[in-house]
Amino acid sequence: MELNLPTLLLGFTWAISASTFTKAAKQTYMCWHRSRRINAYIVMIWLEWTTCLIVSLASWMYLENRIHPSLGYYFGMLVMWVIEVQCITQIIINRVSLIMFNPRRVSMLKWGVAIFIGVINISVFCTWIPAHLHASPEIMRANLIWDRTEKCIFLVLELCLNGYFMWLIRSELVSNGLTKYNVLFKFNVAMVLLSVALDAVIIGVMSLPNDLIHPVPCALLPHQAAYRDGNSRVDSEDRKDAARKRKSNGLAQQWA
Repeated sequence: MELNLPTLLLGFTWAISASTFTKAAKQTYMCWHRSRRINAYIVMIWLEWTTCLIVSLASWMYLENRIHPSLGYYFGMLVMWVIEVQCITQIIINRVSLIMFNPRRVSMLKWGVAIFIGVINISVFCTWIPAHLHASPEIMRANLIWDRTEKCIFLVLELCLNGYFMWLIRSELVSNGLTKYNVLFKFNVAMVLLSVALDAVIIGVMSLPNDLIHPVPCALLPHQAAYRDGNSRVDSEDRKDAARKRKSNGLAQQWA
């Protein structure tokens, strides 16, 4: 019975992946057609898509006993997971950078989040692999707690980044007269709720007898990221207009 859930999720995931591929390919073409180069966002979307497919397939094969437990398997799964987590958070920050008018703050946010997640990634390597190799009962208990804790940390981090993005839409665009971005704001509220629900599913399935089922739902993340970013574009002229209004409002307050 345990295999039914991951098999169902794998089939659903690969069906969604076909849609994600189409979306990502379209965005890649538009990016290349517009600037004749591939930006960091496109690279991260394809990395996320590829690693999630690998993880979902490897997890399913493991549960079918086509792949046997080994140090190499667990290490490879964690490397894929590190790429997934780093990419998904940097994709959100990439969206934030479209509205944040301070390049230095954008750079600090990118590096700060990357380092913070990197520290957590290292801690997971120190507990997750030894626990699955049954190094000791103490390590296994510690991993049981920490594995769920770090997933909750990532959920809160993603909520904070998305909340910051929506606050920027309100404060930098809508409040400066660009009311057409109210639709973007409402769309992102809906997508954040979907994202939280997906993260909750990932945490929830970790309570199943085999916790290697939980990477399978992660493969839905690139679809959500590609769809949300494809609908979160902010026109460059609107950004400039908002920046000018923001500056003029600041000068007006100084003269008042």
